[in-house]
Amino acid sequence: MLGRTLVVGRRTNVLLGNDKLLYLPENVSQAARQRGKVFITCAEDYFFIAFNDFPWHLVADVVVGRPAYDNYLVGLAIKQNVTVVDASDTVLAVHQTDMDGNMAGHQHTDATFNLVRIGPKFNYATGLTTSAQYVTKFDIGGSSNRTRVTVSRRPRANVRVSHSQATRHPTDKTTKSRTNYPTPRTLKPPNSSSSVQSTLVMPQNKTG
Repeated sequence: MLGRTLVVGRRTNVLLGNDKLLYLPENVSQAARQRGKVFITCAEDYFFIAFNDFPWHLVADVVVGRPAYDNYLVGLAIKQNVTVVDASDTVLAVHQTDMDGNMAGHQHTDATFNLVRIGPKFNYATGLTTSAQYVTKFDIGGSSNRTRVTVSRRPRANVRVSHSQATRHPTDKTTKSRTNYPTPRTLKPPNSSSSVQSTLVMPQNKTG
């Protein structure tokens, strides 16, 4: 079993248009498939965890909606032995992008508030979506033509990040040295004709 678990993930940005029927679930999914882009790995946009499973007493007085709080929560969770699951590939969270763009929170006069509260020693590289120990994926199996969601351990790549990169948040423009984040990609949900079963298949602990 995974024990205390935090589920996080990235959003899909969809540019606003004349979407009069976008309130219907099937229209949201269609818009995401046709013109949506999954956001960068340093941005987490949803968090699911049982209230008593997170070490809230250790959390600094940060503001939700300003840069850095998301990486801070994920990095802190991992440091405190909370299992983190990246559900970006199975949870469709649509962000309707307007004229303010996808980085509106970075334009506020208090955009560096969280950076100051968290302090200069926090390792932001530990709080990316790619830092999650587990990932979810769709698994279509059997004759039932049902899609289920499985949870598996994330393969680890040998990535080296310098100290100056790790302790600099991507929004910090005081240095030219920062982590390179991949280009947003298009999310490809399963075919809408197949039903999605809400069962999670959890990895089993191996003994011996």
